[in-house]
Amino acid sequence: MALIKCEECGREISEEARTCPNCGVKTAKTKKQNKTISKVVIMVLIIVTLIAIIGINTNNAKKKDLMYQCSIEAINILESYKEKRIDAKQAVKELKSIKYKLEEHAEEIREENEDKSFKSKYLASIIDGAAISLDSSFKIVDNIEINEFIQEIKDIVK
Repeated sequence: MALIKCEECGREISEEARTCPNCGVKTAKTKKQNKTISKVVIMVLIIVTLIAIIGINTNNAKKKDLMYQCSIEAINILESYKEKRIDAKQAVKELKSIKYKLEEHAEEIREENEDKSFKSKYLASIIDGAAISLDSSFKIVDNIEINEFIQEIKDIVK
């Protein structure tokens, strides 16, 4: 065990000592340890803060993504119907499923943002309108009307 001189009083003390036994001043080793501990604590606080911010943003993104996903799904269904890959009955079933998904999460979206809530409700009503039109036995839905529904959906999620 080596001896070092105290920075304050000049007496020789053990290099393992945390403070000088004579004058009580912290040794350079203790000061360095304290700085290292402070740096670690600050880094941990920064990491925890970043994780919290990312978590909040991820939750908001998921809600936004829900609207975006529902709109993409609805557009794909309408495009499939237009291209005669699915019939009206299947399109109606799938569109109603999307509408219910939006309605299920309406309260969460409303709590987050009133404007987004309005857009979500509007999106659900457009999807419902498309389903009602396709389900109608009194009229045939043409590609022009399908394109109008698609454009309305696109306009909402811009």
